This record gives sequence, C-alpha cells and structure tokens, in this order.
Amino acid sequence: MLAVLTVRHRRASPPTVAEQPRMTLQARRDYHAFLTAPIIRQALSTLVPEYDQVAPVLTKPVRPGLQGLAQASLLQAFASTVGIGRLVEDPVRRVIEVLLASDAEGQGRVREVLRSWPLSTRRRISARSWRAERNERARLVAETAARRRQSHKPRLRQSHKYGWRVS
Repeated sequence: MLAVLTVRHRRASPPTVAEQPRMTLQARRDYHAFLTAPIIRQALSTLVPEYDQVAPVLTKPVRPGLQGLAQASLLQAFASTVGIGRLVEDPVRRVIEVLLASDAEGQGRVREVLRSWPLSTRRRISARSWRAERNERARLVAETAARRRQSHKPRLRQSHKYGWRVS
C-alpha cells in the first residue's frame, strides 16, 4: 500500500499558483528558478488532499519504501498513515480515484504497482475503473453540450432587412 501512495501518478510539474507562497513581484523574479522547478506528483496528494494543502511545496514528495518512510518528516509520516488507512478502508474506490486523477503514463505506473495485489481486487478495480471512466467521459460530454446550448440563443429577428427579390 505504501508503494501505491508513493507512485508518481502524474508528470512532474512546477507548483501551481495555489501552491506558491505569496510573494512580491521582485521576489517572484528572484525565485524564478524555484517557481518553475518541476515537483514530483504522487498518489498521496490525491488520497490525502489535506496533506496537499498543508505541506510545503518542496517537501511534498515522500521517498518510496519503508526506509523512506522511516526518514520522513512527521507530517509526511502522518499523511502516509492516513493514506494507508484510507486504502485499507476501501481499496477499490481509492485506487480508482488515483487512476482518474492520473495521466496516461501515471496510470501505467499505478497498474504496475498493483500487480502485487490479489487478482480478485485487481479485477474489481479494473471493472469499476472502466465504468468510472465511462461515466466521467459522459459527464464531460453533457457538460460541454449544456454550455454550447446556453451560448447559442435563437435570433428573434434577422440581422439584415432585405428588400423584395434580393437574395
């Protein structure tokens, strides 16, 4: 379960605006390298969103394995403990959350880590994730269709008034 928590489920990316500390414009210029440095994105931040909101940007990634957990900070150890508890509580639903939040490359990494899990659990994850992805796609299609309908209102009158026999 610790391997699932520490797997990279998305490509490394620079901190988002919400993750960046409040800085003046001059400080942003001075720390440009920090603000554009890619940060590893682990499944832990998906399963424990509280940790993602509280942890400092550079200390978010937890080293994989028990050795990495032994050397982790108290905040990282607490977040890992909460993540393991949530995985134990409902492993299928939590893994599907990670798979839905992952990019294509990250989904492959997560599925590779899941190979050590029992076959029955992997089958349930596979079946329910297929349904969840289908429902997510349907929801997105309905959302975009609803947005399109709202933006195109029928005209009450023509934009040009043509005289007789003018085409």
